[in-house]
Amino acid sequence: MRLKNEESLLHWPLAQHIITAGWIYNDGSLHRALDFRAAVGTPVYAAEAGTVAIAYHWNGKRTSGDTNSYGNMVKLKHATYKYGTLETLYAHLNKIVVKQGQQVQEGQLIGYSGDTGNCYGAHPHFEVRWKGQRTNPLNWLDADFETASSAVKLGSYSSVQHAKEVEYMNYAIDVSKHQGKFDWQAAYDKGIRHAEAITQGQVDPLIFFHTFEEYLDFYLGTHHPETLTDVEWLSLPEHHLLALAKAEFYVDMLHCQERLEPLRFYPENVWLYLVASCWSLVAEEQAFVKRCASVGDSLGSALVCGRIAERLMRLCFLYCRQYAPYSKWFGTAFQQLPIPQELKDAIGAAVAATDTAQREDNLVRAQQLTAQLHNSLGVTEAVPAEIVPYFGRDIKVIYADKIAHIVRGHVQGALASAPLIGSLSQVANFTTLYEDIPLRRRVEGLYQD
Repeated sequence: MRLKNEESLLHWPLAQHIITAGWIYNDGSLHRALDFRAAVGTPVYAAEAGTVAIAYHWNGKRTSGDTNSYGNMVKLKHATYKYGTLETLYAHLNKIVVKQGQQVQEGQLIGYSGDTGNCYGAHPHFEVRWKGQRTNPLNWLDADFETASSAVKLGSYSSVQHAKEVEYMNYAIDVSKHQGKFDWQAAYDKGIRHAEAITQGQVDPLIFFHTFEEYLDFYLGTHHPETLTDVEWLSLPEHHLLALAKAEFYVDMLHCQERLEPLRFYPENVWLYLVASCWSLVAEEQAFVKRCASVGDSLGSALVCGRIAERLMRLCFLYCRQYAPYSKWFGTAFQQLPIPQELKDAIGAAVAATDTAQREDNLVRAQQLTAQLHNSLGVTEAVPAEIVPYFGRDIKVIYADKIAHIVRGHVQGALASAPLIGSLSQVANFTTLYEDIPLRRRVEGLYQD
């Protein structure tokens, strides 16, 4: 904003301004910016009205010394101040919500914090540039701020003595028996005072300390599940959603249970898209079980059968409105679903069969029973469930493609025209992909024009 004395006072880019790195680093070197404490997904706002000069989308490569080092970055050009160009820059963003050339107002949302670019740990990086030179942002902002530590050097700002040290943060503890050592000193340096090292016995757990927001960021890439788009839902690993949906809280002073409510299951439109996708994937290969065997490829026939069986099992999870776990628990959880035992037996018999005729008979019966399960729910008009010859050949199928078409007719929005390939957990089964949030974001492009 421009004051009556013609001074310029910038709006803070975050609602909570806790500074973790100032104009000068603790080692005395120049930082020439401010870093703030903020988990992935924290809203970042325009410091003043202006025009989006740059909306740079990171290419995923960590470098230094160039624009790419900023990761996802927005630069705003503001009105001339005292005969000089005034600009602000916001770096390491997880997501950008403005476009180059767009006019923005002071305090308008421009993106969400992240850890993209040459960055180790999520935080927004904020610069103020006047006459083409970086200047201390604290000289342009009011004095209402905190520092993460009294050791943070903020530079020559007149009100630095008003900064106060943040109180110890409250952390939740996630304990699992995995390999690794816990850095107790690092935890102490973070302000954790209620941790105690175990030095006796054979217990050597790996312990993670998280705020609730950090935990969601780790699992989802955002701690605002209520803002997820249909496409973003599809890029989330299903077993991560299951872990959050089944979470139990023994003490819930932070109302975590309530905040997780949007994640209990897929939104209706996403659910319909996934059902249509599963049926479409069944249709693609359902004739190949017998066709492979007919050319002497019994192994290929068994592999195709296994893929179709998995898709039918995923349909059963969807019809029961439950997330499917990852492969270690997939079969166990399937057996516990409230579906007809005949359907479970048919899928099991198809996968276990060594005779082609038995494999085909059990698999097509499983498809029929799954279609009947769909009809019993009344979520769409009735879908065909009869067993028919495949284009007049001696191959038994159901009209899985017609089922997919009927269900797709109920899908709305961006997913109505998206290819029927299912979610990330159906597109690819790679832990590396599941755990790499920037890489997962690229998957979202599969569903967009």
